[in-house]
Amino acid sequence: MKKQFYDGSISLDKPENIEEFCKKYIVEENYVREYVNHLLTLQRSNDICQNQQKNDLRTRQAKQYNDYDWNGLASSYEKLNKLYTDELGKYLKEIKKDKIMLIMRHVNRSEEDNIARQCDDDYEDEDYDNDEEGDDGGDDEVVTVVETNDEEEFDDVPVSGTCTRSGRQSIPSSRYLS
Repeated sequence: MKKQFYDGSISLDKPENIEEFCKKYIVEENYVREYVNHLLTLQRSNDICQNQQKNDLRTRQAKQYNDYDWNGLASSYEKLNKLYTDELGKYLKEIKKDKIMLIMRHVNRSEEDNIARQCDDDYEDEDYDNDEEGDDGGDDEVVTVVETNDEEEFDDVPVSGTCTRSGRQSIPSSRYLS
């Protein structure tokens, strides 16, 4: 009967076709009319649903990034989960610009840091090379001579830390002091 309904051979507008169906399959006419009416209701509901989906799609496609309340939507998982992929894509496209700029700034800053480190290393290498060669080709100048006895204890001598290349204070390990 569904096949005949969707073919258009049975409808409420054609009572003679309903009578023929009833005689052929030995069914009461009121049951056939009720079922045809039920199929019409389903078809109308389906048409309404399809039209609503088309309208919703057009509305979603017409919306721009600024038309959404992203802060309100992001307040719960359920709200974001109701959005379609193309709607979430609008947000991602918008923040993609910000992310690209952030990445570019980070990479440029890293490159600048690498260049600065390279320059510092080159400068330190030059200083080291100059110290090896010596300015006048002679020995280094001695500033102070400290005489020590082997029997003295070094535990009472205060040990100051040295400065690392990055400028941080290094503290000598206690295993080197004993």
